[in-house]
Amino acid sequence: MIKNSHPKVTQTFSASGMKHGSSLFTDKDIGAIENKIIERDGKFYIKCQIKDRYKVAKPEEIIRQFWIYRSLKEFNGQEESITVERKVHSGSRNFGLADIIVLYEDLQRPHNLEVKRGENDDK
Repeated sequence: MIKNSHPKVTQTFSASGMKHGSSLFTDKDIGAIENKIIERDGKFYIKCQIKDRYKVAKPEEIIRQFWIYRSLKEFNGQEESITVERKVHSGSRNFGLADIIVLYEDLQRPHNLEVKRGENDDK
């Protein structure tokens, strides 16, 4: 459950269709992401920790930033080991964009992470 001390994250995950939201993250994680969200012209924006620019703070983008935050903690802040929205070859498709790529220590072999906004209660 998101604490009331994180109103921007709480508002983003308040949609009735959100089943899980940010339940996988600690209060410290949520606070760190909350601090990256700004409000401008009645809309929320979140600063991407890798691209260093603001994006609309949709649930999927916030979840992506949670996983980037957690990955940066795991890799001791080595931003060069993480890329976002990178073109990858996948299955029978020619290519697609991976939400997050975390490279192993050799910075060559990737781990792909696909981010979803959360399960819908109606399904």
